[in-house]
Amino acid sequence: MTATIAWKNLLHDPVRALTALAGVVFAVVLVVLQVGILVGSMKAASAVIDHSRADVWVTSPNADNFDFGHSIPERRFYQVLGTPGVARAERMILAWGQWDTHDGRQQSVLVVGLEPDARLAGPWEVVEGDSSLLRSPGGIAIDERERDRYGGEGRALGLGDDVEINGRRATVVAFTRGVGSFTTIPYVFATLDNAVEYLNDFGPDRVSYVLATASPGVDPETLAARLSALPEVEVLTTRQYSNRTRRYWIIDTGMGAGLILTGVLGLVVGTVIVSQTIYAMTVEKRREFGTLKALGYSAGSLARIVLVQSAVLGAVGYVVGLGASDVVQGFAQRRGVTVELSPEIAAGAAVLTALVCSIASLSSIWRLAGMEPAMVFRE
Repeated sequence: MTATIAWKNLLHDPVRALTALAGVVFAVVLVVLQVGILVGSMKAASAVIDHSRADVWVTSPNADNFDFGHSIPERRFYQVLGTPGVARAERMILAWGQWDTHDGRQQSVLVVGLEPDARLAGPWEVVEGDSSLLRSPGGIAIDERERDRYGGEGRALGLGDDVEINGRRATVVAFTRGVGSFTTIPYVFATLDNAVEYLNDFGPDRVSYVLATASPGVDPETLAARLSALPEVEVLTTRQYSNRTRRYWIIDTGMGAGLILTGVLGLVVGTVIVSQTIYAMTVEKRREFGTLKALGYSAGSLARIVLVQSAVLGAVGYVVGLGASDVVQGFAQRRGVTVELSPEIAAGAAVLTALVCSIASLSSIWRLAGMEPAMVFRE
């Protein structure tokens, strides 16, 4: 009977019910997307680090994050190679460049230069082309979602296309999937020699990073401590550098706080909309609720009616909100914005939706608890 009454209350005023439903959908979409952007941005910020097979990273001192590391002398690479406990070491350079599209526009890129036989880092999930062709003169790899943005007006980027980076010719030999950065500026992978050709900041005696793996029986922390004796560098394990990079973008820059605040505001707005709508529906039917109380319905039974109404709105709004979030995610991904939608985020959104609807019901439940059955005869 409780569920029947609650359902009929919602159907009796579909406009108000749809208004409350819109509030729930708005809150779900905003929270899911903000959390998705936050999680996706964290993963993108440290993607190259996390997908590497290195145990330690040798960087410039106090490197805040991967994208803005300063150069170090190349001789550190040879010193790392000669350190006991190092099984393999590779150089990497990273610097900003200007990409000229087919129609003459310029776009920024992050050029990642790798050893020709790199094993510790490089492009992952190659969906078209061959990453081994990076060793060919001018060979580069870029993410597939940049085809339109980095191809030019009316012409998508394709395999074999010749482009220019800082005025030097490059050839697209492979497309990756899911290789993004926090700044939405794409990584362009090349060999060290090719990258040096494109970048004005690097001479033959400078690198950005030295990556190393530990020999069997040597743990990364021990190797990092051993390599820390090298001058004018900082040595971090892969996990440490990944966490530092994420912390820089999400906490130190304040971007994470902004995303969280927007999500909280979405919850507040959604709660207010649902609360006001349910309260209006309750007040409008106060005579009916009073009659039920006069017939012996307890305050708890009336509260359950309101809660069932909220639960129906929450369940429908949650499903619609997740569907809308999936659509927006696809659109955002095509525009270079990384949005992570996972079962954990969906489960968290379900809990928050239930919380929002429960809180929104409190004012109505409080009103019904203080209602006198005699009011039916006074109105």
